[in-house]
Amino acid sequence: MVQRKAYAPHLSGAPPRVVQSKFDLDGAWMQSVDDTTLLAKFGATTAALWSALREHKADIGISSGGSGGGWNFSTMMLEISSSWFNPIKEYVTNGTKGTQLGRGIAALTHEMSHAHDQIVRKESPRGASKDTDAFVIAVLKTELRAWMKEARCARENYKDKSIPPGDDNNNLIKGWLGVHFSLKDAKNVLKADVYENPVVGRLHKYFNDNKSTKTTSTLADLLTTSSTGLAADLTSYAQQIRDKFTSDDTMLRSVASGAISTS
Repeated sequence: MVQRKAYAPHLSGAPPRVVQSKFDLDGAWMQSVDDTTLLAKFGATTAALWSALREHKADIGISSGGSGGGWNFSTMMLEISSSWFNPIKEYVTNGTKGTQLGRGIAALTHEMSHAHDQIVRKESPRGASKDTDAFVIAVLKTELRAWMKEARCARENYKDKSIPPGDDNNNLIKGWLGVHFSLKDAKNVLKADVYENPVVGRLHKYFNDNKSTKTTSTLADLLTTSSTGLAADLTSYAQQIRDKFTSDDTMLRSVASGAISTS
């Protein structure tokens, strides 16, 4: 599984970079893609994020390269592998559905979700002290939303646009289905296998990577404290992925069986 990262704010106080257009650098072509084209090419989740960021006044630099993706909350720079990003440009330009297209759309949607959180929703870890629970909660909330939109767009683009999602996206969708059934059965979702369930595995990873030595709460504490909103997010997002299917629960439970807690 390729891990993507949302960069934490720099603590040096350096101002964000300033560019001349909204989508800039490698993503400058994205500015001219209109809503009609977006809805013709992509599912609703990807199209809505792209349109909202295109219409906003904020500047977003996009750099293609490397092996993954990331969003930097300080510089408002989106980074994405060229092997994911280039097929999207080719698809928009001439309709070519390359082998990495589904993976690329999901990756771009994930990072645009982070950008949308910060720029439109005004929600991000930026400004929170890394020594507080508030910082860890903010990181987990933006990641959970990005993982949901990543999975939701993969399902939409496959169902509505016949774009194969790829194994990573299929596994993430199954992970969200596993969360849905774990919560539905009133089980502790953290008992799900971290190796079989990407959502739970990522939760553990991002909590461990972003907590500080002064963090006293455990991941379970944050998920069981209603004021954090994390449990509500999990429930809502898992249901949204479930709602993208029309099959009965028995079949979906079977599909997601490896991602469901058996304890």
